[in-house]
Formats: sequence, structure tokens, C-alpha cells
Amino acid sequence: MPSRLGFHLRVIARFVKKVRQFRSVIRVRKGKITADGKNILGLLVLAVAWKSKIYIEAEGDDAMEAIESIGAFFRTEH
Repeated sequence: MPSRLGFHLRVIARFVKKVRQFRSVIRVRKGKITADGKNILGLLVLAVAWKSKIYIEAEGDDAMEAIESIGAFFRTEH
């Protein structure tokens, strides 16, 4: 993710706004902790720092579209 501040509140809020456009279930995992990608507080608990590795999965009718959109989000988010 481009922001050196990591996955902080402002970025998380924009991320949640984006993924709520999709019907699919979106999950974000860091280590052994998994959070609902549509839940701001759950994502904050992950405490994703700059250059941390996270895994994102989507399950549902529009899962591929969601993953492509999320990929674009992380490539361009500042």
C-alpha cells in the first residue's frame, strides 16, 4: 500500500466505502487475525503498518470484480 502511515483510519474509511459497493463477503487477514472488510473497527484492530503483508479474499457473485477494484485501490491510494 502506498501510504507510509499504513492502513490508518482515513485509508480504512475509503477502503470500506469502496468494498461496500460489492455484494460479496470481503475478508482481510493479517497473521492469524481476520476482519470483515466492510467493518472499520475490525480493520483497525488489524493494526496494518507500512509494508505489512495482508491477504484479502472475496466470496460471492461479484468477487472477481471486487478483488480487481481492491487491487486498483491499493495501487493508487495515497
